[in-house]
Amino acid sequence: MSSPAEVLYRVMVDLGLGSGGVGSEDWPIFIGFMPEAPDEALCVYDTAGRQDGRIMSNGEQIIHPGIQIRIRGKVYSTTRAKAENIARILSEQKRRLVEPETGVFKTLMNFSQTGDILSLGIEAEDPRRRHHFTINAIATITQPMSVPLGIDEVLRGLGPPTDPPPGDVAIYFDQSPGATTVLYWWNGSAWIPFG
Repeated sequence: MSSPAEVLYRVMVDLGLGSGGVGSEDWPIFIGFMPEAPDEALCVYDTAGRQDGRIMSNGEQIIHPGIQIRIRGKVYSTTRAKAENIARILSEQKRRLVEPETGVFKTLMNFSQTGDILSLGIEAEDPRRRHHFTINAIATITQPMSVPLGIDEVLRGLGPPTDPPPGDVAIYFDQSPGATTVLYWWNGSAWIPFG
């Protein structure tokens, strides 16, 4: 099972907002811990979310997980601009399908900031005098329940499968000749394109 921070990490890497962790040079993204180097780095943390009650029919509790993104850099204006760009791009995402390291598909339904970008200033014990900013948000993350075709069949683009049974959740990739690759999901009555 992937934590919300792991899902957001994958979304950010896929969107080119940073690169993948240790050994990366261009704004590497870390999960849960930001090492001392490099100077320009990003870190995603799991934080307190928001509970929105229960679904009446089945009692399922609805929780929107909390996320914090920390942005660190040497130059105030560059670091602030990076934070603003990340917040803008993530806020534009809707129904973004990702595959975190666990190999289990997740969908980032939305990313909503809970306040302004915060400047944390320069840490007193930091001899490099780097600026820190944070973005605090809540997210809605879901997991598709099933895929009607084997992944090899999906990736070969065999076209839309027959309609899944009622209540089933399914996805497929349209990679037929001449088609733009599009991901579709089954809403219970029709195939709907993601995005």
